[in-house]
Amino acid sequence: MKFNYFLTKKNKYKDFWEWFKSESNNYYKLNNNDISILHKLKAKLEKVNDCLTFEISGVLKNNKRNLVISADGIQAAFPDVISLVEQAPKFDNFKIIAFRQAKPSIEEIIYGMVKIPLDSIFFSYEKNEETIDLVINIRNYEESEEWNGISYIILDHIIGEYNTETIIGYVEEKKLNEFNIQKLYRINELPKIIEKYKMELG
Repeated sequence: MKFNYFLTKKNKYKDFWEWFKSESNNYYKLNNNDISILHKLKAKLEKVNDCLTFEISGVLKNNKRNLVISADGIQAAFPDVISLVEQAPKFDNFKIIAFRQAKPSIEEIIYGMVKIPLDSIFFSYEKNEETIDLVINIRNYEESEEWNGISYIILDHIIGEYNTETIIGYVEEKKLNEFNIQKLYRINELPKIIEKYKMELG
């Protein structure tokens, strides 16, 4: 029974990549109107794990696109992301990447209708045994449905999906108090703090 379960798990990765290899040229030629094949890719990923999703970049300088396989922040799906990417074949036109990556060159966070300049985001933190708790202070922050979940979008952009879900513990978001700004860190300082903490953990 266990052997059959192992084969089933292994085959679902192989099945996905065999399908994607046969369709990769279509995804390479992707344009903004190709909604149906995007839905098809999502459906194929959900056969591996219901939580999996993806991002496809534009064509880069190396003439490839990036295909990012994401667990959408669900830690229980991390093993399937890792295993799926590890078993990916090589593609001439795609680079396969596990988890949403940090975007160090961005100047603002865009989340639906909300746009936040990076220099409007500050934070304080507290170390725990294996995680770091954060209070994210955002200029012009509003407690509303439109802003709901903005902290995790910010963190995915700044430190990447994997670090967000494995290193960050409690997260609170609130409006920036300008009088308290000298006691806070700028959000672009967070990656160095995270890397230092990971080294401390060994």
